Amino acid sequence: MTADPYVRPTPPGSGQWFDPRNPALWVFAVLAVPALWILGTAVKNCFAAYPLASTVAAIGFALFTVPFVIVLRRLDYLEREPPALVAMAFAWGGVVAYMGAVYGGRATHGMLAKLVSPAFAGEWSAAIGPPVVEEILKALGIVLVVLIAREQVNSTVDGFVYGAFVGLGFQVMEDFGYAVTATAWDRGGDEVGPVVSTFVVRGFLSGLWSHTVFTALAGGGIAYATVNRNKPAARRIGVAAGAIGVAILAHALWNSPLLRDGFGFGGIGIVAALFIKGLPVFLLVWYLFSRAYRTEASFYGEQLMQYKDTPLVYPEELTALLSYRERESARRLAQAPKGRRGAQAARAVRRLQHLQTRLAVLSSRYPEAAGWVQSTLREPPTRQWLAEERKRLKKLVRPSAVDHVERRDLLHRNAVRACVVDILLVRARLTHLGHPVAYANSQKRSPMTPYALGLAALGVLVPGVGVFAIVTALLATRGNLPSNGMAIAAMALGTLTTVGWGIAFLLIQLGAG
Repeated sequence: MTADPYVRPTPPGSGQWFDPRNPALWVFAVLAVPALWILGTAVKNCFAAYPLASTVAAIGFALFTVPFVIVLRRLDYLEREPPALVAMAFAWGGVVAYMGAVYGGRATHGMLAKLVSPAFAGEWSAAIGPPVVEEILKALGIVLVVLIAREQVNSTVDGFVYGAFVGLGFQVMEDFGYAVTATAWDRGGDEVGPVVSTFVVRGFLSGLWSHTVFTALAGGGIAYATVNRNKPAARRIGVAAGAIGVAILAHALWNSPLLRDGFGFGGIGIVAALFIKGLPVFLLVWYLFSRAYRTEASFYGEQLMQYKDTPLVYPEELTALLSYRERESARRLAQAPKGRRGAQAARAVRRLQHLQTRLAVLSSRYPEAAGWVQSTLREPPTRQWLAEERKRLKKLVRPSAVDHVERRDLLHRNAVRACVVDILLVRARLTHLGHPVAYANSQKRSPMTPYALGLAALGVLVPGVGVFAIVTALLATRGNLPSNGMAIAAMALGTLTTVGWGIAFLLIQLGAG
C-alpha cells in the first residue's frame, strides 16, 4: 500500500512532540511572554475603566468561541491534533499576533498619512496595512507550530485546522478590543449597548468569514508545503505563498471601503454588502477543505480495508465512517428504536466509529500493526476474554528492564491490541442490542435539494427568501437532515441569512425610533 502524497502519517515515536531543546519552542515562549504581559495590562485597564462593558464583552466573545471550537474539532475527526498544540495555535493568534498587529497597524497608518495624505490613510489604511501585517503574523504562528511539531502536521487538513485556531484566537481578542473601544467612543459611560452592537456586527454578521477563515486558508497552503516533501520546492513555496496572498487579498477586500454605503439602501444594503464581500472566501475555503478532507478520508479508508474481512470493520461501516453525513446517519439509524435501547445503540455506534478511526491512524503509523491485529484476533473472542484482556492491557506499565526501542515497540503493540479489544467489546455490545453492523441509511438526494441551496444563496441578497430555503430543505429530506449534506448547507445558510436580515430590520427600526 502506497501512502497518498497528500497525507504523511506521523512516524512511530513522534507522539512526544514537546522538546525543550527545540529552538522554535523557545522562540514561541520569548515572543508570547512579553506579549501576554502587555495584553494582560491592557485588558486590566479595560476592566478598570469599563467593568460592566468589559465583562459582557468577555463573556459574549468567550461563548462565541465555543461553537467554533466544537465545529473545528468535529471537522478534525479522522486524525485529531494534540490539544496542547491547538491551544498554542489559539494563543499565538490571540496574544502574539494580535499585539503585533496593534502596533503594526498604527505604524502603517502613520506611514500612509505621511506618504499620501491623512484623508487617504483614514479611508484606505485598514485595507492596506492590517491585512498584510496581520496575515503574515498569523501565518508565522502556523510556521512555528510546524517547526515545533512537524510530524504532527501530516495532512493539508491539519493546516486548515491549525490556521483556523490561530485566526479564531486573533478574532476573539480583536472583537473584544473593538467592543470596549466602541464603549469608550460612545461617551455614554459603562454601558453594554455598544458591546451588543459590536457583537452583532463583528460576531454574528462577520464571524463566519473573518480571521478564522482567512488564516485557515493560509494554514492549508503551509501544510501542503510541509507534507508534500516529494514535490518541487518551487511548487510547495508557491502554494504556501499563494494561499497567504489570497488570504491577504480577501482580508483587504473585507476591510476596504468598497460597498461600505450598502448600495445606498441603508442597513439592508450594508448587510448584503457584508455577504457579498465575505461569502466567496468562505465558500472557497470550504471547497478546498472538503477536497483535502476527502483525500485524507481515502487514505485512512485504505488503512482499514485490510481488516474488512474481520469483525473490526465491515464494508458498510467503512463507507459510513469516512463522511460526516454518513456517520450521523449511522448513529441516527441505530437510534431508530425508541427509548433506552436506541439511545444505547447510538452511543455504541459513536464509540465504535471513534475506535475504528483510531485503528486507522495507528495502522498508518506502525507498519507492523496488521500483524499485531491478526495476533490479537487469533484468541477466541469471547466476551469474558475480551473484558479480561482489556483490563490487563490498561494495567500495563512501562517496563524498566528493557531498552528504549523495545519499550517503545511494546507500547505501540499494546496500543494497537487495546484498540482491537475495545472494538470487539463494542461490537459485542451492538450485537446484544440487535444492531451488529453500524451502517448508514444512505438515501438518494432529492431533486428539491439544489433548489433549497439556490434559494439560500438568493437569500443573501433578497430578504425573506432564506425562510423558503429552510422549508425546501426540510421538505427535500423529510426532516432527516443528517443524511443530506447539501440540505444541511442550505439549512445553515438559510438560517443565517434570515436571522441576519431580521437583525438588520430591527436595527433600522431602533434607529428610526
